[in-house]
Amino acid sequence: MSAEAGRRPFARTGWLAGLAGIILALALPAAPAAAQPASGEKLRQIDSELGRYTIDPAGFMYGMTDGNVLPSNWIIQTRAGDGGAHLRAVHDLMMTAQSSIDITTLGPMPDGAYFDMLRDTLDALNREHRNLYVRILFGRYEDPRQNWNIERLARELTDRLRHGTVNLAVAQIQTKTPALSWNHSKIVTVDGARAIVGGHNFYSGDYVNNTPVFDLSMRIEGPAAISAQRYASKLWEYACNYAKDGDPFWTTGAVAFPNATDWLQRSVCMPFTPAALPPATGTGLQVLAVSHAGIGWIPGMAAFGDIWQRGDTEQWSDMARERAFQMAQRSIRISQQAIQFPTWPYTMHDSVASDLAAAVMRGVDVYVVVSNSDAGLYSSKAPLSDTVDRIYQRIRGLPGARDKMCGHFHLTTIAIGHGERHWRTGAGIANHAKFYMVDDSLFYIGSHNIYAPLASHAGTNQEFGFLIENPQAAEQLLGEYWHPLWESSKIGAYIGDGRCPLPE
Repeated sequence: MSAEAGRRPFARTGWLAGLAGIILALALPAAPAAAQPASGEKLRQIDSELGRYTIDPAGFMYGMTDGNVLPSNWIIQTRAGDGGAHLRAVHDLMMTAQSSIDITTLGPMPDGAYFDMLRDTLDALNREHRNLYVRILFGRYEDPRQNWNIERLARELTDRLRHGTVNLAVAQIQTKTPALSWNHSKIVTVDGARAIVGGHNFYSGDYVNNTPVFDLSMRIEGPAAISAQRYASKLWEYACNYAKDGDPFWTTGAVAFPNATDWLQRSVCMPFTPAALPPATGTGLQVLAVSHAGIGWIPGMAAFGDIWQRGDTEQWSDMARERAFQMAQRSIRISQQAIQFPTWPYTMHDSVASDLAAAVMRGVDVYVVVSNSDAGLYSSKAPLSDTVDRIYQRIRGLPGARDKMCGHFHLTTIAIGHGERHWRTGAGIANHAKFYMVDDSLFYIGSHNIYAPLASHAGTNQEFGFLIENPQAAEQLLGEYWHPLWESSKIGAYIGDGRCPLPE
């Protein structure tokens, strides 16, 4: 089960007032917009290979677009001193909406500052008489302690919208065939023109405080937002089709307003047909959207091609990551909650272990930052020695393997300041990012964890993210996100930088 499971509700607070106490006194100026030439060869190769080995003629599961723009403040990260960055970004994006808003995230229902922000933003849009379709879709995992009452959520969000122009639909989905699978994507897309995609959930207690979970998302403008909208619409198609199914493991609730007592009708689930991905123009930033369908979502999934010969957990996003790691020539940088399943038996994707081991043997520097083992629901419980061993065993016995592993593989847990790994409360610092970068040019930001699901395939979920190859954007991301993260975290690293725990 995801480390986000087993949550507890938090008390509601005034979201704007709550933010005031957590933002750093030092306001940093926005970085200049990154220059955005056409993408490089790696991105084109990945797109080509996805087309060769998988079939997605409608362009819902992956797709390349160009003509995109990264605004100057495109990097969204929660970190020490500022846990409200994502909350503010979502509010600002929603306020630009003219026709539609799609939100997909992991349940349970938003609380505290995130709930207040959603309610207040919908109210503000309604008072401006915006004619909007707003859809919010949650992934549901099985946890009876959590608030899964979406009808109550919908009523509370729309208690001021009874005679307005904002139309809201809310649903929650879970799929199984036979293992549990649920939506885990984190998308906010507006008008099919602007989007936020990444790792942030709508969990006030985890982010909106002075000891936030470290996480990463991104803003984008342009046709890539259509890719996000199309993926959200595909999830809604599933919700519509199964809204009245009697199996409680399928869609377990869906309501729409202003007719709050009605089950969703197709006209409410799918009030518009998402635009097709536009043809390439050869201008602007190229973005490859890659996703994961989980299991049980799309009937007859085998029709999507021989991707299933690789196993039903290896899908578009996995294949993109594998090829990216295999093409690395100088460096691979990874920031994740874990690269093994966060709790026992600590499963690891064979492809991750093999690709990282092969990279080390090529002389590629691999840098990995994961959560601390005592970071609550966001912990990485796998011993770092086990992580190293699972990768090293792929090359043990090869000439020079030990020296290559100790010289090029760098593994540590997340830290702040001068290697501090705990807050003053004693709690371990948590990392929830889903990020990797290859050769300081190609990078992924999205919802897909790098660790493997359990053998039962539980936790094989619906995921979405963007893959971009652009040296200027990567440089900005390195400067604002990676370098500060690594400079603090490398202190006390388990392996690398002269530390070698492997026996002679």
